[in-house]
Amino acid sequence: MRYQMSDRRLAAEQRHLSIAVNNIPQGLVLYDASARIIICNQPYIEMFGLSAEVAKPGCTMWRLIEHRKETGSFDGDVDEFCSSIIRNVSLGKGTRQITQAPGGRAIEIVNRPLKSGGWVATIEDITARLGVPVTLLNSSMSM
Repeated sequence: MRYQMSDRRLAAEQRHLSIAVNNIPQGLVLYDASARIIICNQPYIEMFGLSAEVAKPGCTMWRLIEHRKETGSFDGDVDEFCSSIIRNVSLGKGTRQITQAPGGRAIEIVNRPLKSGGWVATIEDITARLGVPVTLLNSSMSM
């Protein structure tokens, strides 16, 4: 009986977390120490027009960014991009990047390392906040 209660409580907490994560306006991807997705929220999928069949738990960062390249929301070098982020987070360094997305939107990507060895990436459309052309800001910055 006690196990049933805790299983139900755990299921309810997981539903609540899913509701919260999928209702924030920012995209969010939580990676484990092996660069595999733990959580990828719906705003991230919608922001880049991705398939939920690809952007799901267990998918590698490389496959996710390759999928973005296939769908036209990433035009850089997949290996270079992924290696740079993984190198920085493994050193405990966060990164912040402003890049251009389809439609000329300015997207800020922030990667924050976690003590567990993984990291959390938050992705936000900041076009309205900037008020300047994205091409002037297309750069990477360390945090």
